[in-house]
Amino acid sequence: MCNVSEKYISQIEELVVGKISMSALSVLAALTLVMLASACSASKPETVNLDVSINAGTMIPNKIVVKHNDPLVMHLSSDQQGSIHIHGNDINLEVASKTESQLILKSDATGMYKIAFHTDTDHHNEEKESSEEILHDHEEASTDHSEPTKSNSSKDEELIIGYLEIHPR
Repeated sequence: MCNVSEKYISQIEELVVGKISMSALSVLAALTLVMLASACSASKPETVNLDVSINAGTMIPNKIVVKHNDPLVMHLSSDQQGSIHIHGNDINLEVASKTESQLILKSDATGMYKIAFHTDTDHHNEEKESSEEILHDHEEASTDHSEPTKSNSSKDEELIIGYLEIHPR
């Protein structure tokens, strides 16, 4: 009789272990499907509206982070007249003192970009200067832009005031 009980218990153990293994495999398969579904679904671009102020050569916030293809709308205010541009992008916006301006950017290239402020843009608008003279003026004042910098020219003072980071989606 003892022999029959041991055989019976052995069969029950095999069934229980088999059911646990099947249950564990079922749970694992379900979790795998959920993870694959979430990884394959890319989030849709969302417009990022951001109030940005420039005071005494300081941009608040000084770091802007968006995702790839998110339209960025910056509502800019400044305590001085000048222009703002984002390196790596063909964007240059004139900013008037104590007046809100709006800069719109489609974040179509990932990376980190410097945001620069030029306190006086008169030489960019003078028709008397040739493009070579403008390029020469900018070359004399150019730096690696790793620190906030000011050029020696009184016509064009560039200051790196922040960074734009565009992360992959």
